[in-house]
Amino acid sequence: MPDFEITIIGAGVIGLAIAARLSERRKHIAVLERNAKYGLETSSRNSEVIHAGIYYEPGSLKARLCVEGRDELYRVCEKHGIAHRPITKIITATNDNELTKLEAIYRNGLQNGVRLEWLDRHATLKLEPNVNSIGSIYSPLTGIVSAHGLMDYCYHTATNNGVTVQPRCEVVGIELLQSGYKIIALESGQRSSYTTAMLINAAGLFADRVAALAGIDIDAAGYRLHWAKGSYFSVVSSKSKLLSRLVYPVPHDEGLGVHALNDAR
Repeated sequence: MPDFEITIIGAGVIGLAIAARLSERRKHIAVLERNAKYGLETSSRNSEVIHAGIYYEPGSLKARLCVEGRDELYRVCEKHGIAHRPITKIITATNDNELTKLEAIYRNGLQNGVRLEWLDRHATLKLEPNVNSIGSIYSPLTGIVSAHGLMDYCYHTATNNGVTVQPRCEVVGIELLQSGYKIIALESGQRSSYTTAMLINAAGLFADRVAALAGIDIDAAGYRLHWAKGSYFSVVSSKSKLLSRLVYPVPHDEGLGVHALNDAR
């Protein structure tokens, strides 16, 4: 008999959300987190945007789950008082080449079932007069959420339902057994091990390393992660009213580019 029915590696927003949902109908769940507290890595170092589902490949699992997850996230935030705001977003083009790319993004989003509006220069500047634009896409369902508030809700829901969240517990080995997995971990420098029937990898930027520990060829499976650095800046309060919503440029090869946000939750 395994020590736990389900083990989740990683106590970021994904791991905690999984634990909260599974704890409604499963018992003996453990969440392992290598840091001193949950949510100290990627989950608390991001722009906290509720994405509408515009960019993903139509028909893909990511596209479907982004749209479904967006609507469910709004429902959860409303029901449980988690700070959020459906602030909306525009993606703006500044030249004809970008406008052509923007048209392709617009069609892609529509195929994913995302509600979007095409705005000409006049309509764009009416929304955001301080933005340089010759045309844009308006996304009414894009919003922002308090990542910390969301994680606090998921953590307390999970632990109130009996989930064990173990901090300072870094997984260093995984062995496949006939009845599940053996987890080898370092806890405050001490090596320990236990067994679990099911194992869920929610290790964020280190999910590929955890997959490799489980014996998966991450290159053959396409699981190896390639990191991209993001930088965040804030402006003085006197400039905070220049924008009233999320403003994104037309993305290029390196990612979604520099976007701006009036964050007044």
